[in-house]
Amino acid sequence: MPIFTIDEALCDRDGICAVECPTGTIDFKGDGTPPSPSADAARTCINCGHCVAVCPHGAISLAAMPTGDCPEIDRGLLPSAGAFDHMARSRRSIRAYKPDALPQSVIEQIIETASYAPTGTNTQLRGWCVANGREKTEPLAKMTIHWMEQLLGSKHPLATGYALDRVVTAWKNGYDGILRGAPSLVVAHAPKQYMGGSIDCHIAMTTLELAAFSQGIGACWAGFLLIAANSWDPLREALNLPGDSLPHAAMMLGYPRFSYHRIPLRKKTAISWL
Repeated sequence: MPIFTIDEALCDRDGICAVECPTGTIDFKGDGTPPSPSADAARTCINCGHCVAVCPHGAISLAAMPTGDCPEIDRGLLPSAGAFDHMARSRRSIRAYKPDALPQSVIEQIIETASYAPTGTNTQLRGWCVANGREKTEPLAKMTIHWMEQLLGSKHPLATGYALDRVVTAWKNGYDGILRGAPSLVVAHAPKQYMGGSIDCHIAMTTLELAAFSQGIGACWAGFLLIAANSWDPLREALNLPGDSLPHAAMMLGYPRFSYHRIPLRKKTAISWL
């Protein structure tokens, strides 16, 4: 079966698909014949769908991705530059949440949006682990506290550098400084042997954070829990990640307890021009 097929009645032989193909899988001679798979297409095609997306005539279909299955872009739904700029500046890291758990369908939708973030050579090897409900997130926060207590007991440099004694004391006094009482946690993971796992997961999680904000859902990076999960077996085992996957990014989610009304200032942006 060919890697892709061309509807010759729709194709106008403009060669756009060949120019845009990131792996050079599409041959185009420019002599009036339609594009065709390269000799090594079966090896080089990464099924990214770039050719399907860029063809203005809907003339090309990947074997794994028929044109008819790919929704058309609704440009009326795209934010203006000003709207996106305002959204990005308005986003806050939320550390005070309402106790209500998020609907599973909402979390799934946010993750689906984040799954469209780019991955190296379209590997799409990252996966997602979700703890939804305070009865699921609180034990993970508690295990992170136990990890901190281990570091404090051994006088590990991290214990001093991150003032972990204050976090542990706050926990004992009823304040969760690990997940801030968030009712939901999302962890992005990837196979240990995949070198691009950390980058892919962080790009996707950043997308997830903006997707959550667009729906009125608060988010904050769960740094303490992530560090613990990568250095303490009990917590990593509690996440029950598949195979040899490693956690690369963690995000707490929930409905914000408070609303924000202004955009705080930031340092002057440092840009170096070559």
